[in-house]
Amino acid sequence: MNVETPIETVVQQLANAVDLTMNPSMSPEKRHEAYRLCDSFKNEFPLCVQCQCALYFTSDNAPYTDMVRHFGLQLMEDCIKFRWYQMVQDDKLLIFNTIMSLVNSGSPTLQINYLKDALARVVVEMIKREWPQHWPGMLNELEYATTLGCCQTETVLLIFLRLIEDVILLQTVDNAARRREINKELQLSMSKIFPFFLNVIDTHCRQYLEFLSRNEQNSATSLIRVIKLALANIGELFEFIQLSHVNFKDCYIITVLCSLLDDINFRQPAVDCLSVLLSRKCKNEERECIIHFFDQPLHQLSMVVLKSINQEANDENNIFLKTLSKVVSMLSSVLCAFWKDNKLHNFSVDESEKILMYYVELLHVCLGHASLNVITNINQAWCTLFKHTEISKNILLQQNYIPKWFLLSSKKLIKIDYKNLDPFTLLDFTDEESYNTVFYHTRAEIVETIRCASAVENTIMFTVTENLLKSCIEKTSTRMKIVPFCKPDSEEFLEWEVIVLILDGVVSKLSLAPDSEIVRRGLKLIELCLKFDTSDPLILSFLLSSVSALFFFLTATSWPSEYLHATLNKMYEYLILECHPDDQLYVPIKDLRFHSASLFIKLSIKFPHLLLPVFDKLCSLSDQLLLKTSKTGEHLNVCLRLQESLLVLNNYVPDFEKQAQLITHILEPCQLMWQKLQSIVTGSPEGLLAYLGLDRPPVDLESDPCLQNRNHLSHCVSVLASVMTRSNTNSSLSKVPFVSPVTEPVLLLLPNVFLLIKNLNSLCSENVKKLMHPSYTTILQIFPQERDTLLGKNTVSEKNDPFQMFRQKPKPDPTYKIKCSILNVYESCLLVLGKSCLLIGDRFYALQNFAPSFIATIMSDADSLPHVRIRIIMKYFIKPFLINCSSKYYDTVLIPILNSFLSHMLIRLSVTWQNLPEREEYDSKEADSEELLEDMMIRLLTREYLDLIRLCLTISNDSKKTSPHGSVEEIPIYQANSDLSELGVKLLRNEQSRRLIIESILNGLSWNSTISQFWKTCQIFQWDNRPVLPPWLDSQSSYKATYLIQLIVKHLAVEDERERAAMTIAPDLLIAVLESLHWFGHHDSNIGPLLATCLNIYETFRSKNDQILGVLQKLPQINLETLERFDKWVMSNETLNNKVNKGKREMLKKLLTGCIGKDVSQTHKCKAELRDLPKIHIPKVCTSDLLENGDDLNINNLQN
Repeated sequence: MNVETPIETVVQQLANAVDLTMNPSMSPEKRHEAYRLCDSFKNEFPLCVQCQCALYFTSDNAPYTDMVRHFGLQLMEDCIKFRWYQMVQDDKLLIFNTIMSLVNSGSPTLQINYLKDALARVVVEMIKREWPQHWPGMLNELEYATTLGCCQTETVLLIFLRLIEDVILLQTVDNAARRREINKELQLSMSKIFPFFLNVIDTHCRQYLEFLSRNEQNSATSLIRVIKLALANIGELFEFIQLSHVNFKDCYIITVLCSLLDDINFRQPAVDCLSVLLSRKCKNEERECIIHFFDQPLHQLSMVVLKSINQEANDENNIFLKTLSKVVSMLSSVLCAFWKDNKLHNFSVDESEKILMYYVELLHVCLGHASLNVITNINQAWCTLFKHTEISKNILLQQNYIPKWFLLSSKKLIKIDYKNLDPFTLLDFTDEESYNTVFYHTRAEIVETIRCASAVENTIMFTVTENLLKSCIEKTSTRMKIVPFCKPDSEEFLEWEVIVLILDGVVSKLSLAPDSEIVRRGLKLIELCLKFDTSDPLILSFLLSSVSALFFFLTATSWPSEYLHATLNKMYEYLILECHPDDQLYVPIKDLRFHSASLFIKLSIKFPHLLLPVFDKLCSLSDQLLLKTSKTGEHLNVCLRLQESLLVLNNYVPDFEKQAQLITHILEPCQLMWQKLQSIVTGSPEGLLAYLGLDRPPVDLESDPCLQNRNHLSHCVSVLASVMTRSNTNSSLSKVPFVSPVTEPVLLLLPNVFLLIKNLNSLCSENVKKLMHPSYTTILQIFPQERDTLLGKNTVSEKNDPFQMFRQKPKPDPTYKIKCSILNVYESCLLVLGKSCLLIGDRFYALQNFAPSFIATIMSDADSLPHVRIRIIMKYFIKPFLINCSSKYYDTVLIPILNSFLSHMLIRLSVTWQNLPEREEYDSKEADSEELLEDMMIRLLTREYLDLIRLCLTISNDSKKTSPHGSVEEIPIYQANSDLSELGVKLLRNEQSRRLIIESILNGLSWNSTISQFWKTCQIFQWDNRPVLPPWLDSQSSYKATYLIQLIVKHLAVEDERERAAMTIAPDLLIAVLESLHWFGHHDSNIGPLLATCLNIYETFRSKNDQILGVLQKLPQINLETLERFDKWVMSNETLNNKVNKGKREMLKKLLTGCIGKDVSQTHKCKAELRDLPKIHIPKVCTSDLLENGDDLNINNLQN
């Protein structure tokens, strides 16, 4: 087949090729040849031949298959999209008339849905190019087609559907001016379009009901798709039209949609329309039509809800029920928005009261459903009502519905095992992990709603909670007579779990008057919990949590000491519970001890002034517990938690000397242990291996001779880390400003910390790995928890499941436990050093030979450390060290340390990025996960490294923040200064620092020296013929580096003229930006900043460096005339303003068209041609002041 082949032969060969592509019995080779024939026809044959073939295929009397007809319509669509402006007017009219005759004909050959859709797309392409200027009667023609039959109506509806999607919703029209014109014309014509769709729905629904009444099922079925398409169009219109159009015929569309909810064929598209309508965000004046929902439609919704919640569980019913519950939930926002002065807008007070009660009853019915997604939606509605100031104070709501809602919601907090879920919930979740994620999220939302309700109605909420707690205690007493201990998977355990959550939510929002009735009842509950006699560790833990929640009542009583001492004694009693390791209660009791110790910290943070009077007693309890600590380290963690609570309270002690005494007292045993470990810490790595047991095979922890050694080392570091974490600076108490009470005792231990980090780093070196047992060679590699976090896997934590410690867990692997212990030591050491930067301050930075010591210890064997540990070093030490350093230590301490770290990071990242494409294939079953993990890790490390560079250049001492407990909060990186700081200027004036920083930034933009040399040696640059690959190919890193380039340019622009050497990097800066445009120009977030930076570089350095112009001249597809005009504009020194800058950016973007990269999916895609049409001139409305222009309007003549 070639160009000279007769048209009839071409048509027949094409028809045969299309049929062959869809024939499953043909071989792949023959189908491939058929595809090649079709493509060659599209690319090589003249436009007239293609149009003739399309007309042949789409004619009514042509003997072709449906697939061939579809190919003909696609061919016609391609002709319009890509060659419409090459056609003569007669060909355009021929195609137009042929297509519109197909739309009007309702031909039996076009009855198949995909053919109608293809025909609609052809019409849409013509509309994009001709309407409204050249086709003003389009709407009338399409409306006429709907009067010809169902098939024609369906095609018209598809045309509107695709047009709205392309122009407004998906915005796939490339020509922005045409898109705006069509959008504007649609909006102006909406007073005609919206009634048209409503009329289509109304007319066909009436016909549908009439056919059903006459039992003409086939005729009724033919109308279903028409009504569904009309509903789909209405749903799309609701997303963008002015809601005033909904008022047509007194909001008749809302009535129609609600009535369609009762028909199984139309209920889903109807409820989708309602969901879109209610989700619109606009002013109340525009949404006033939605109030119509609270008339008859609300009753229709209620009937549909009652019917739907009792239907069988299947996918169709489940999707409908979820959307319906979302609609019911969104009505709460409408109700609250229009509720004022105790009534609903346009309704009387009595009517509003009835509507509110009716709606609340509907919410109560929906909340009773078992589906987790339905519960989530309905809970949001309750929360909205409780947050409304007027609705929440409604007496009937408080007295009649809050208690019922509270009891029902409390049942929804109980976690149901995945295997026992209801059928509706099982349809939503394919695995337990996804179910847990949604359940814990929903549980947190319900607890938040309980808090809102408690703030509204204290008495009722507390009364119900009080009864629930007493009932739970009674059930436990009854069970203990039969079964002595509770199981973690029992119903009783789940109920206790919920009671604790409810207590915490209700009590936290109570408004307590001193010694009031509700306070006395709360104190009695504390007494009830403390006196409850049981030896079940699980129940004791829940009772402890209950007391913790009820502790709030002690702040509102005149005699708190009695309950305070009783509570502390009970908590300490649990701390010292003993149990033999072989006992079945050993693990629950161990968890109970840790839980009790953790509550000491929680209470110290929440109620420091309440616990401060018993501070001495807590110190005594801590000392007693320390004496009871066994040699195996049984109570070391518990003791440490109790000491942490003391450190929290210590911050509130109004005496600096006493604060320092407590810290010294806590660290004293730790110092003795450090002295015993001195030889291990300062010795060789071999000694550390032997001490920790890493040179021998793993054994059970009970028989491990090195367990005590590891416990002692871990405890030493953990105590020090706790002191640094829980303490803060209090300059008002110290004789010397900004000195913490931790300074003196901690300074003595810091050398040991540095040396310990050095020895731990050596565990990753190849020489030391040879001495280790193979089980421990990956000791500092990424851990499963870190891996799951990076891969986005759901992990249950205390945040979403506070009682996970009591759930049954498999016995830990000894190797894993040892690795965890050593990793905790490593991270704690870095944490200590990071906190020292803030708490010890200048005394820390003034340590002798700090910079060399840093290089010799923390950076020792850094090349062997995995990426994940380098991230930890950067987060825990380098950033705090940078943030808290005062300016007097910049030259002697900070800059040498930064140079060492930046040099290491630059080499690490460059090597890793260059080796990434050549990495070995993984043979394990989780090969994809491993590859994804490696890719994510290097990207995260690169981004965090560029964030660090930004901190280096912009951070100032005024930016640091500290929490009340002394911890340095993470500083949002983009809240830093937008100009160079004093440190930033020093770094850029330091030769080594400047080289490292600029090279890192350029690499972040996807640049390296080889690329730069290749640019400079080419006469005309070719992107695809380079012998190099960009080193750091990450769009977010490029985005971060773009801002840093602007800082560099700003600095170089204001540097003294004698710094001419600095100007030589200007071409490299521009090349780097152009490279980044090539690789990331298809990202919307990147292209804007990159173009602005490119313009900034050109304007700043064009007059100082002629090579800047030469770089642009080498670009492919560059228009030299346009470049010359752009260059003259830049060199003209025109006064800058936003309009001028925008014009320059637009001109630069056109210049760099051949440079800006494309997405892979767009690389070989033909661009549809869409030209502007003549402007529509709309006469302006006269707004002149008649008094000022009276002469022009001849007003004076009217008086004559």
